Amino acid sequence: MEERELSPAEKEALNYTEALFKGAARISEKRFLATNDYITLQKILEPNNQGLRRLPGTQLANPNTGTVYYTPPTGESKIRDLLADFEKYFNQEAPAHEVFSRMAILHYQFEAIHPFPDGNGRTGRMLMPLYLMNQSRLPVPVLFISHYILEHRDEYYERIRAVYIQE
Repeated sequence: MEERELSPAEKEALNYTEALFKGAARISEKRFLATNDYITLQKILEPNNQGLRRLPGTQLANPNTGTVYYTPPTGESKIRDLLADFEKYFNQEAPAHEVFSRMAILHYQFEAIHPFPDGNGRTGRMLMPLYLMNQSRLPVPVLFISHYILEHRDEYYERIRAVYIQE
């Protein structure tokens, strides 16, 4: 059988699967994900652009108009402080009636921190089923949220931006 080079999409899918399994194993072992675990997951997803953002100047903008709609926090210590708060909330046991709303809050919080130069969306979407697993709502992280979000990308980003915009 002839071997071939994997396509970028195939490599991305394999990296996503590896990261997801690593996060699930960590939760199964420790019932906890820490900031360094989020960094490890992102390193698997983005082997060429890994680690926390260290340089200022990141802005989220409309790709068509260039209009900046959000500037995430800068500085590694600030990002680490925000991730420490995220970590506490992620690992706190939630009342059953709050689990799904907390998952949405956590997703927004992670996207707002925007801790990495690349891979924030994939890492943030991966953390949602891992959160449900950590809250004993999923036995394994089989909920693949990215497909739905990418199919409804415009609405998703519009709603995220609506939270960012301070009027």
